[in-house]
Amino acid sequence: MRIIWLFFKGLFLANFSISLMIGALGALDGGLDGYLTTFAKTFLTIGFALTVFFYNLRYKNYYFFYYNNHFSKISLYVYTSLLNLVVVGLIFLIKYIIGWCIS
Repeated sequence: MRIIWLFFKGLFLANFSISLMIGALGALDGGLDGYLTTFAKTFLTIGFALTVFFYNLRYKNYYFFYYNNHFSKISLYVYTSLLNLVVVGLIFLIKYIIGWCIS
C-alpha cells in the first residue's frame, strides 16, 4: 500500500492544482456550491487525465520502480482513481455539511 500511496502523492499535487484552477470557473456560475462541484468533477476526470498524461511524459522511467514491486500501470491508475473517489467523497461530505449549517 505504501507503493500506491507514493504514486498517489506524485499525482495528487498536480491534479489538485489543475482542479483548483478549473473549479474557479464553476465559482463564476454557482458560487461555493458550483466551485466545489466543478472542482470534484474535474478532480476525477480532466485533472486526473492531464496529470497522468504529464506524468507519463516526465517520469516514464519511474514505472520500472513500480513494475519491480509488482504493480502495473493499470493497477496504479485504478488504485489512484479509487483514492480520488475517496477525496471527492470527502469534498461532497464537506459540501453537504456546509449546506446543512447555512440553511
